[in-house]
Amino acid sequence: MDTVITDKRPEDTAGYCVYCNRIVARDEAAGCARAGHAPDAVRGLLDLQSGGSLPTPLPRMNWAAALMPPVWGVAHGAWAGVLAFPLWLFLDSALQAAAHMPATVPTTGHIIVWSGASVLALGTIAFMYWFGFRGWGVAFRRRYDTGLGVLPYPQFLKQERRWAWLCVPLFIVVMALAIAWWLR
Repeated sequence: MDTVITDKRPEDTAGYCVYCNRIVARDEAAGCARAGHAPDAVRGLLDLQSGGSLPTPLPRMNWAAALMPPVWGVAHGAWAGVLAFPLWLFLDSALQAAAHMPATVPTTGHIIVWSGASVLALGTIAFMYWFGFRGWGVAFRRRYDTGLGVLPYPQFLKQERRWAWLCVPLFIVVMALAIAWWLR
């Protein structure tokens, strides 16, 4: 990790701790003052507010990242989000196979196919939840760790909230198209 050169003492700054998944104050060694994590786990550089208080914390769930990982992930350099697209397609195929299984297939076959489709659905939902849960930290690291420009922290929060206004309606459209495809 590149070292940020600053004239501020580490304990007068805050950053994003990748292990705590939140904005934390730094200790004297520039590590996580909250849980004692190493300095290389704390990314970004924010000034502590007057009185040494932390800036507004990151929200817990990034809905844009959770609902549209392929779109949000690519835009934020989190290429793992692209994995949601093949998961969605495979899930659709698994549910189609389970729903349209001939009645001549034994009951055990139905149980196996529906169980597989259910596990795949739960896995896809868990992946999307995890991606959304870690989304704010990914966006923060991308903005402040890679030097994509200096954006004040409140404006960063506002910009990331705009992503939800794009991705939530996009998710609704995608789900409506999927339902229309199933009902055709």
